[in-house]
Amino acid sequence: MIRKIGISGFILVVLGMLCILQIIWSYRVDLPRTDAGFVLHFAIPTGVTIIFAAAAFLFPKEWRDGFAIGGISACAAILLGEAYLQVSPVAVNPDEEKQPTSETAAFETQREAILQAGGRAYPHLCPNAARLLLSADKPFAFGGIANNRIFNRLPGGDYSETTTDRFGFNNPNSVWDQSDKPKALIVGDSFTFGADLPFGEGFVDRARMLSTDWDVVNLGCGGNGPLAELGGMQTFVGQVKPDVIIWAYFEGNDLTKDILGELNDPRLRRYLENGALVGQDLVSRQSEIDGRYISLVSRPPIMKSEGPILSQPWSWRRFLTLTTLRTRLGLTLHTERVALHAFSEAIAKAKQIADSRKSRLIFLYLPAEQRYLNSLAGWMADAYKIEVLEIVERNGIEVVDVSEHFAAEKEPRDLYTGHFNAQGAEIAGRALSEALRGLQN
Repeated sequence: MIRKIGISGFILVVLGMLCILQIIWSYRVDLPRTDAGFVLHFAIPTGVTIIFAAAAFLFPKEWRDGFAIGGISACAAILLGEAYLQVSPVAVNPDEEKQPTSETAAFETQREAILQAGGRAYPHLCPNAARLLLSADKPFAFGGIANNRIFNRLPGGDYSETTTDRFGFNNPNSVWDQSDKPKALIVGDSFTFGADLPFGEGFVDRARMLSTDWDVVNLGCGGNGPLAELGGMQTFVGQVKPDVIIWAYFEGNDLTKDILGELNDPRLRRYLENGALVGQDLVSRQSEIDGRYISLVSRPPIMKSEGPILSQPWSWRRFLTLTTLRTRLGLTLHTERVALHAFSEAIAKAKQIADSRKSRLIFLYLPAEQRYLNSLAGWMADAYKIEVLEIVERNGIEVVDVSEHFAAEKEPRDLYTGHFNAQGAEIAGRALSEALRGLQN
């Protein structure tokens, strides 16, 4: 065959076979199931394969040579681009890089003073970190250390501080007290927690300020995925007795990453299998949990490390699947079928919990910044959102879609600094507040 089609033809056949392997891989993880996935993971690779095959067997030698050189050049450029992006340091805000040492030292001094006075000023520990640090036979909480003074370094280099509530969450303690106000329980991740914003200015805090006739209990914590959110709901719903439960879903990583890691933890899988973790009465064991957490984080640095963020370790899997390049282009909002199936089970469990407590369940859809990178990224994100919302609506759950509110802005990417910035939190908080007001009408 090589004699007939030459070296250039052979190269085109190899490139076509690589396209076929990509199609097979995409079908193994079920990526072409949406219109956008079908075009990107089947139609385009199939078209390229046909062109390479035609060039190899039907075109004259001069054309074959041109297509072979072009194909090799394109592949080399793509792979070199992926390699460069993977090993390049992440850009750092100059304001953060020049953070004065004296200000950091002042916070360390304040922390030491609190500890020496018998208080608590330990780093905040969320479930995703705790479950990795604790052995599989140890329970982990869904909040952090209770009544703990925590400090947060903001994107501009400033710091914010607050005290966690009696269960280690980012709330005033008063929300747990008995009152005549209706109660809203919200579960979510770092967006719900209020990351990258001064404490008291996250979207849940803004909704709380706009909905003063509600007690809003925020169980959000960084790294939470659907199973941790289900676990937090199951653990605290009896304590809160909410009139409404809000599931704050972030499209950027809840199904693309977080739930896949959670499925590997048998303690979290049991929430899908049994609806609760056997033997974990976490509400009454906060003192025990505090002691265990304090032993884990008693002397680490108070804040995240400063200075430039270095590149991630090299990964052949990321390289061959062009993960870094696709992330920069906003083409990563898709998920595997196993993640969708687990999410479907989690949503059904959440609906059962809400119905058993006679609580209303609302699904708050939080958009990721990458959906606004370009039209193709937005198309993929919308196809992904349709799959998610089909599961939610199939369970009879009301949806509040914040992406629709963001889309009304002239430049939605201006609403982010990694997480929501002040303007993004204001819009999301207003959408949540409007939903709460609508429940009272």
